[in-house]
Amino acid sequence: MEKNGWKFIVFAIIVLIIIVGGFFLMQKSFPKENTTKVANKTSKKAKDIRIDKNKDYIYFENSETIAHDLDIEYKDVIFNFKNYESIQKQLNDEAKEYKDALVIDEELEEADFDNVVKATYKTYEYYLYDNYISLVVNYYHFDREDLISYLDSDTYVFDKETGNRYTEDELLAKFNLTKEDVINKITNHITDQNLLTDEELDADASIEAIDDYAIFVDRSGRLSISIVVKNDQKDYNEVIILS
Repeated sequence: MEKNGWKFIVFAIIVLIIIVGGFFLMQKSFPKENTTKVANKTSKKAKDIRIDKNKDYIYFENSETIAHDLDIEYKDVIFNFKNYESIQKQLNDEAKEYKDALVIDEELEEADFDNVVKATYKTYEYYLYDNYISLVVNYYHFDREDLISYLDSDTYVFDKETGNRYTEDELLAKFNLTKEDVINKITNHITDQNLLTDEELDADASIEAIDDYAIFVDRSGRLSISIVVKNDQKDYNEVIILS
């Protein structure tokens, strides 16, 4: 009996050691994983660069529609992250200048186009995809002889986590493209379009008209470019998918 008692005590001690040892091993293994998860959650929260967390990265205020059937609208753009007050001011000052130069004649016999005689204006397209924030600004001119004419496009692309603005070269590198690739894609696109229209599209003149590459990332994550297509009738805007 005494021998069996000692065996029981030894067995109980071994079981206790296993239980206690297992507990400490579990405590040693899991805290790091939990700490990592907490750190990741904290890191993700810290990446929200918006000044006003209840609004989008780019939004608009003080919208005023001048001609509903023409979609002529003047509004202020707001960059909801830091360091781009100068671009915001430039765009909004520009909109004010265009609005001040608007020509309306209330005594026109034909009161179409809300009596607008002449107007320069712009439209905004805002895209958010993954870490890219893209703002496309399209410029137009209206008069009663030529109606709406497309003038040009500017683009602004930012990193959603840092707020840094991408250069054209940086965007091309991100998508493994060169400026030569862009020129070839534009040339091929316009050449193909020439086969489908009665107009004479000029690929060379269209490329020469590109002072800056109006490149942006669209809502599907594709690198795109907005260009003026030159032709023998009336120039127009075309967005070409680059990748």
